[in-house]
Amino acid sequence: MAGDWIKVRTRLLEDPAVFRIADRLGISIEAVGGHLLRVWSWATDQIVDGNAPGVTEAHLDRIANITGMGSAMAEVGWITFCASGATFPNWDRHLAQGAKERALAAKRVAKHRNARGVTEALPEKRREEK
Repeated sequence: MAGDWIKVRTRLLEDPAVFRIADRLGISIEAVGGHLLRVWSWATDQIVDGNAPGVTEAHLDRIANITGMGSAMAEVGWITFCASGATFPNWDRHLAQGAKERALAAKRVAKHRNARGVTEALPEKRREEK
């Protein structure tokens, strides 16, 4: 759907977990960022509650378009796999609709706080003591 987006931290590529994934896969941190974007974009389109029934490491590798991405993400704690499928830890904090709404609200509040007021403050009146 047009206008869909995901929340991505501005310092994501400096996260030690990204370095670990890059080292494990033998690719650049920028490439890891692109593969993570593919995974998280797929997840927000296909998953409601952070659980992906039936999804295996091999499925995640196909989604990310690189072999080993599923196990590398699991190694850093960004996904878990079990017999019933995959789970994205901290789903509500990062990828759920509520996270998007919180991010938008924070941006709106910051913009409002930084906006200059329409009216100028009146000069302070001082009374002399008698």
